[in-house]
Order: sequence, then structure tokens, then C-alpha cells
Amino acid sequence: MWGLWWLNAGLAYTIAFSLIFFILGQKSRDLAKVLPIWIIPVVALIATSTCGGLYANSLMQHSHTLALVTTTFSLTMCIVGLAFTTMISASFLLRLFLHGAPEATAVFATFNTLTPLGQGGYSLLVNGENFSKLIPMHLGINFPQSHVAGQIIYAVCFCFAYLLWCMGLAWIAVSVLSIARRANKLPRFCIAHWSLLFPNGVFALLSVQLGNVLQSRFYRGFGAAWSIIVFIMWLALFLRSIPAFIDGTMFLPPASPHGTS
Repeated sequence: MWGLWWLNAGLAYTIAFSLIFFILGQKSRDLAKVLPIWIIPVVALIATSTCGGLYANSLMQHSHTLALVTTTFSLTMCIVGLAFTTMISASFLLRLFLHGAPEATAVFATFNTLTPLGQGGYSLLVNGENFSKLIPMHLGINFPQSHVAGQIIYAVCFCFAYLLWCMGLAWIAVSVLSIARRANKLPRFCIAHWSLLFPNGVFALLSVQLGNVLQSRFYRGFGAAWSIIVFIMWLALFLRSIPAFIDGTMFLPPASPHGTS
């Protein structure tokens, strides 16, 4: 399983940097073409880093060294992914300022900016906790050999995770306002509506994990409430998808509201 995770990590890097290579080759100067959907391939790095952190936690009882290597590589992947997604999000925010919200169902993809924030914050908390358990080697009094070095890294990871949670609140507001701006021009139901689900799911996950770390009733309650919202959203999308799937309209291009192109 450890080998399969490394294979997954290699695929995640390939997917993320293939997207970057593709964008670099476009040579486009039209900022209006910047869309939050570009974030999704890069999120593969962050999602894989989360898996690595969770797996490293189980690997500790078998090999301290392998768990430390896995956690270090996972945290590196998370930082690389967050760096690129943050820059893409900033470019998309500039696009919103200059050109307004995207048209049609593309506006739902605005919530994709929330995905790296929720997933990235959760990854930071998981890998930071691993470092707090793995790094204390008691070999010296200075960093990184100090017995408090792991706790320092964990604290830094927590601070950035909380920062991402706060940014998530901001992007939720921006996404809702963007959808409200195009509310009277939204076409029929299609598969693009499902892009609302995963970003909010990982944000709920981050909220719950913050509550576990802080032992806070507020964040646990907030995470539970947001999880209920996500479940209701999933149920509504699922029920709405049944007739759309049967008649085939779910998979028609968003630009053709009445099934014609």
C-alpha cells in the first residue's frame, strides 16, 4: 500500500504540472478565460498529501523512519499544491473584479476555489500532528533536534490551516454572490450543479478537524451544521439528477438550455 501511495503521488504531480504546462502553452492574454476549474487538477497534490498523512499515522507503529519520510513528502506536496491553487484563485478573483461572474452553469465552479482551502487545511492539520509525534528526537537543545520542534511545526501548520478556514469563509461569500448575480440567467439542471458538493464537503471536514484540535464546541458545531447542509445539498442534487439522468438532459452542454446546440 505504501508503494501504491507513491504511485499515486507520482500521478498527482504529473496531472498538476501537465495542467501548468498546458496553460503556459496557451499564451493567452484574455483574463476572462481564467476559470476556477483550473484548480481541480492541482488539488490532486493536496488530496494525495492528505492520504499520505493519514497513512503515515498508521505507518508509525511499523517504521518511524518511513513514517517521517512519508509525512515530509506529504507536507511538501500540500505546500506546492496550495501555492499554485492560491495563485490561480488570486487570478480568478482579479477576473471577477474586471469581467464579473462567469456565465451559465460555469458560475457554479466558483465554489472550486473552496476545495484546496478545505482539503489543504485538513492536510496541514494531519501532517502537522504527525510531525509532533515523529520529530522529537531529543538530540539537542536547538531546532530541529529540540524536543519541542515537532510541536512548533504543528503550531505553524495549525495557524495556516486556520488561515485557510478563514479564507474559505470569504470564498463562500464570493461564490454565493457570484451565483446570485447570474441567478436569473442560469440554464436547466445539468451535471455542473454537482460542483457545489465536494468543495463544501471538504470545508466541513476542515471545520470538524479544527474542533477536534482545539476541543472547541463552536467549531465542532459549525462543522456538524455545515455537514448537514452538505448532506441536504447532496440529497437535493441526487433526487434532481434522477429524471435528468433518465431523459439525458443532465449531460447536454450548459449552453443549450433546451437541448439544442
